[in-house]
Amino acid sequence: MLNANKEEEPVDKIEVTPVLDKVSSVEVKKAMDKIIRFLYEQEEEFGEVSNELKVLRGYVNELKF
Repeated sequence: MLNANKEEEPVDKIEVTPVLDKVSSVEVKKAMDKIIRFLYEQEEEFGEVSNELKVLRGYVNELKF
């Protein structure tokens, strides 16, 4: 049995999720290199960042470019 008092939502209110392009390994390498360079340049301001740099360099080495 249908509820005659129930208002139905319009069909045109469908949510659309955008499809994002995949990030290429070249883009990742460029971004990681920039982050590493930035941290080297800012070391005095950030304090000791050698551990973070080691982690980032490890990620770069793990990626297959």
